[in-house]
Amino acid sequence: MNLKDEILRERSKSQAVRVAQYILKSESRFAELMKLFFGDDYRITQWAAWVLSHCHDLQPNLILPYVDQLISNLNTNPDVAIKRNTVRILQNVALTEDQMGPLADHCFKYLKDANEAIAVKVFSMTILANITKIFPELKDEIVSNISNQFPFSTAAFKSRGSKVIKQLSRL
Repeated sequence: MNLKDEILRERSKSQAVRVAQYILKSESRFAELMKLFFGDDYRITQWAAWVLSHCHDLQPNLILPYVDQLISNLNTNPDVAIKRNTVRILQNVALTEDQMGPLADHCFKYLKDANEAIAVKVFSMTILANITKIFPELKDEIVSNISNQFPFSTAAFKSRGSKVIKQLSRL
């Protein structure tokens, strides 16, 4: 199977899951997916991101060697599909303290950006809440950023924001 061709062949959830299941049979296939994900072709990276997200759902540990590269890739100001899938994945990853700082910077930036996609903001909230387990001094800044957006936000933002604020209030 030519992975690039399969990713571009059909844009459906069933195809993304099928390709993910094929990839998960081999670490070299997963490495090939990561090359496509970090590539320069917008269409390929966008669809590779969706497949990567399914791979992570099925076998979350495979992403661990790539966490630093995922965080670094956010420095390139990727399109929303890449950001969304990256922060979606990273909200469920045990991060090192060295990884937390740069990722927290990105997440605060996304959370504060009025034009950022709601999904990116919501996943960023969860990452920031996870980081407060190690750096509780960030709690007040996170709560403030979330609360300030409630009057202008969507139901999804309010729902996750309320849960994160409740979680942080217990610290």
